[in-house]
Amino acid sequence: MAVQIGKTKIFMREDVVKQLESARDAVWTEGVCGLQRAVRVRLARRTVKLARQHVELAAKVHAALGAKAVADASAALEQLNAAWVVATLSVATAPALRAMQREAGLLDVQLQALQEQEKAELEACNALMEALAAKEFVGLKVSLQVAQETSQGVRKELVLAMAEAEAAIAAETQRTKDAEAEAAKAATGALSAVAEAEATKRLNDFKKWEAEVEAKAAERMKARKAAEAAVSQPDVGEGMESLTIQVRNDTRPEKGVGVEMNSMNAITAILKGGFAAKDNKLRVGDIVTSVDGISVKGKKAVSAMDETATQYTFVVARYVAKERAALHAGLEPEIAVDMEGYLLVVKALDGRALRLPKKRRVVLQGTTLTWYEDQGKDGAAPEQSSQSLQGASFTMPVRSTSYAMTPAMKAFADMRRCPFMLHWPSGQVKHELVFAASTTSDRAAWANAIKDAISRAKTGAPTSGWLHKEGGRKSGMSFVGWKRRWFVLPPPRKADAVELKYFDTPAATTSKGVIKLRGSDVFVPKEVKGIKREYQHNFCIASEGIEKGKPVTLCTLLAASTAEERDIWVASLTESITSINNAKVAAAPTSCDATRGAKVAGDAGAASVQAGNALNLEQMKMLEPDVLLTLRIKQLKAILDHMGQEFVDALEKSDLVAKIVKNRAV
Repeated sequence: MAVQIGKTKIFMREDVVKQLESARDAVWTEGVCGLQRAVRVRLARRTVKLARQHVELAAKVHAALGAKAVADASAALEQLNAAWVVATLSVATAPALRAMQREAGLLDVQLQALQEQEKAELEACNALMEALAAKEFVGLKVSLQVAQETSQGVRKELVLAMAEAEAAIAAETQRTKDAEAEAAKAATGALSAVAEAEATKRLNDFKKWEAEVEAKAAERMKARKAAEAAVSQPDVGEGMESLTIQVRNDTRPEKGVGVEMNSMNAITAILKGGFAAKDNKLRVGDIVTSVDGISVKGKKAVSAMDETATQYTFVVARYVAKERAALHAGLEPEIAVDMEGYLLVVKALDGRALRLPKKRRVVLQGTTLTWYEDQGKDGAAPEQSSQSLQGASFTMPVRSTSYAMTPAMKAFADMRRCPFMLHWPSGQVKHELVFAASTTSDRAAWANAIKDAISRAKTGAPTSGWLHKEGGRKSGMSFVGWKRRWFVLPPPRKADAVELKYFDTPAATTSKGVIKLRGSDVFVPKEVKGIKREYQHNFCIASEGIEKGKPVTLCTLLAASTAEERDIWVASLTESITSINNAKVAAAPTSCDATRGAKVAGDAGAASVQAGNALNLEQMKMLEPDVLLTLRIKQLKAILDHMGQEFVDALEKSDLVAKIVKNRAV
């Protein structure tokens, strides 16, 4: 039991630490609370400002839609959408924002319908004007019927054209009636034979025209029914199935069904705590094709959903393959993971948080822990960090044993969260990682998964995890693109430790390729020109290979997420390479074996390898100039010294490289 001995008394050390830390914790808590209050006030002001803009602009859109003024409605809706973009507020900030966003979506649907109506009326008006110019009865009457079926008063010129067409048809009908009256006179013998023939011909032509008009109308009705039947059919493509699902609806505007959809009515997210999540019937990637028997093809599903309804009947098209569903929803295909979920994350040093905690999506794959933010700022790529669990230690507070939590863990506990911590006793990672789950059951699940991963890291590969690999390993850094691969390094002194394998995913059983470690070297280049920032934490493995029947040095450039993760990889690779070479020396190799097992000298970076023997330098001098430029000056001088060349006159690195290239063929 830890105690503190004073001059006259003996104190429990834990109590002393608590007394000393209480004042500092109070100041920290006050500062955090003040910052949180300021953030809430700022969010409240932005929310109120957006709400006022929304109410004003939405009223303008409603008025323009009521007056069927398409241009005015479109301009007002653009201003409304711009206000939402500028505000950059999540609908989760306030319940009212979700209802406002729903209203904006409905206004967009109504405007689209009005624009489609305007387009249809314009086409009908043009056809009617052409028929008026042709003065052909059948075409005129058919065009008039189409215009009457289409018109909703959006285009005023269509109304005027319809009036003109009706007058022309009425005049033609009157002439036919006059012909019919003349034909009646023919029965009394009061009409000449020529006049009788003309009247009869006009009556027959009119009847023929009417029959053609009726046939055209029947064709239009048949085509309309076929179109409606096609629209009502489920949109099921290859590899999909159609399902009818009853879903509950929360009549509160900010709740609803509990899903988010994209413009294609594909479900992109299922909101936690909503009816959809509780019922567990809908899936991400489902495509809603019908709502309560109303087809939503070509329009947003929300347009057919009554807010006051407590239940909807969805017809959804669902991909049988999970990966295709994710792609249709705009998501990347899922990779097999051991554990994933949302946690609060903060880095700590000596138990104290270095910054404010952030909510992140945390994914455990193999022996690597990765956490992401949902969306990047200003359209940038989302923030991503990862950490290998090699050498990590897991700590979880147990109140029943009076375990003294670190200040960072205690802060989470005060927030009614369930904290746990990862730290590295060996010091390979300088900081601690403190996480907090929402419930004790979630924390217990994470604890089991992480402990199992740490155990696998101890007994399995010393290092495994995601790395980005520059494609096209060649003699010289001639690369073609980066690809994300899962790398596995076996423990030293194992039979397969001579190879570094990489796979598509942690669950894959067949490797995409291997890197021979015997006779290889690993180093951190001082600088690689033209490389993207996301690949800045890179290192290079120089290994032996055969190209065009000749032995060459292959360079594989890999990139980790952080400098710490890179250093762990370099240290683990160095240990494996050293173990392989030591084992070879103990086996009394032949001269041929010694040549094949020679190392390629490395860089003296964060966890570098020291310069090798003469065979190392002999291989290094044959590297391409671009590769030589990545080495440090002292390594280049060592190569020149091995070659017996003077380098006093070489002032720059480029001069040293030029001297090596010039004299290595001698």
